[in-house]
Amino acid sequence: MSLRQIRYLIAIARAGSLSEAARHLHVSQPALTLQLRQLETRLGCALFVRHARGVTLTDAGTAFLAEAQPAIAGLDRAEAAVAALRDALPRAIALGLTPTAGGALMPSLLDPPPSGPALLLREGLTHELLAALLAGDLDAACCYADTPRDATALYCEEFILVGPPSLVSARAPLPVAALAGLPLVLGHANHPTRRFIDAAAAAAGIALAPVLEDEPAAVKRAMLIGRDLCAIVPPGLYHADLAAGRLCARRLDPPLRRTAWLITRPGAAAALTRHLLARLRPLVDAHIAAGRLGWQAP
Repeated sequence: MSLRQIRYLIAIARAGSLSEAARHLHVSQPALTLQLRQLETRLGCALFVRHARGVTLTDAGTAFLAEAQPAIAGLDRAEAAVAALRDALPRAIALGLTPTAGGALMPSLLDPPPSGPALLLREGLTHELLAALLAGDLDAACCYADTPRDATALYCEEFILVGPPSLVSARAPLPVAALAGLPLVLGHANHPTRRFIDAAAAAAGIALAPVLEDEPAAVKRAMLIGRDLCAIVPPGLYHADLAAGRLCARRLDPPLRRTAWLITRPGAAAALTRHLLARLRPLVDAHIAAGRLGWQAP
């Protein structure tokens, strides 16, 4: 005896007709008849009397239905209770963002939403945010990742060479192999972005030897402006300095592109992703349309 057979029995009793019940259940009438026959065989008696106008319950069918309906209703309530817990949103959502995404999105995300949970925002590097997700300290993060699970692509961005005008000019794209001769500030060797850059250099047949290894964006900016060094970063990280002419940018050949993802913690409800995408998508799409940060549709 299966739940499907019992649900079919209830549908037939309500419809008073096998053909009408089959239409309501979106199954073929032979398939419905087979399930009913198997249930009657299991119980050892007929549950319906067939007649020209349809079917009516036998005494056995009436007795079985009287007990089965409350049981099925209880199961439906149990499923609904689990679904409500599964889809419930917390009162506040802890969201992490990389420095580029944080600088672009945080000001708008700080506005209190008209409804729904508040956002608790945290800025960090990709490896820090991913670790916080696994530890349960964050509900979701907007960051880079190679092969993320529970993730939705938000935008793509191209990493470029950024430095003072004395070192970098907006000419034709610079071959990646030419980076070997520049004074670079790169992140530490174990950081995902550094590994991404090193992999691109290795593909071009070079190994990068940075003058300085440091990751915080503010420190890196000070090194670029004050000490005439270069960095490979997304353009949005130093958008204001590029616009003011304090720094210059140059694209690389081949381009170095990464995807920024919305990644949720393991086991997070689907409602969490839907809610965050509803908050983030309009902001991301506006930046893509404006073109100031170099973001592209994923």
